[in-house]
Amino acid sequence: NQNMDKQEINIPNEIRNGCNKYLCFYKTNALNHGKNLQFNMKKGNAMIQIDFNDKTSKILVVSTLQMIVLTVFNDRDIWSFKEILDLTNIRKNELKDVLLSMCHPKVGILMKQPNIRQ
Repeated sequence: NQNMDKQEINIPNEIRNGCNKYLCFYKTNALNHGKNLQFNMKKGNAMIQIDFNDKTSKILVVSTLQMIVLTVFNDRDIWSFKEILDLTNIRKNELKDVLLSMCHPKVGILMKQPNIRQ
């Protein structure tokens, strides 16, 4: 379904600013004259650094949707599912998968409350 591919995900400013810088760089390259560049936030990966505390910092390779969700946590530590859903505009089922993948005990990036399978 074409309409499903046109979903407008809300991209946090930190990510949008990086995309805009790269877009400017891309457009200034003579080899790219007349070409357009579009970002597909559902089909990429990113390396991000997460500071879990003063002594623990990790670099993770995550999907772009995971990156968007993790960026939300720059503003505060605790968010409800509904708040993240409204803020990011990621589809409910996709957001659920993204969050659960980062809440898994073996991964330990996010903590889920209540800590039961839903």
